[in-house]
Amino acid sequence: MPTFHLYTRTEYAEPLERLATFDAPRAPSLEDLPVDRSEGWLEVVLVPDDAITWVLRDADLVTHVEAPEVVE
Repeated sequence: MPTFHLYTRTEYAEPLERLATFDAPRAPSLEDLPVDRSEGWLEVVLVPDDAITWVLRDADLVTHVEAPEVVE
């Protein structure tokens, strides 16, 4: 089952912030997200885990990342 990372923000001046990480058989719609939906969300981004390349601040490619807590 694929893992997804949910990023949101409430103001364009703020960076996107990871709100949740969860497993789902397919990308859910906004109504099917496994978190309480906020009317204050200005932007919502859902990223599949296999589409992410993690890079540390010193620009070293990360080859192993500890599994984040998954919302069920």
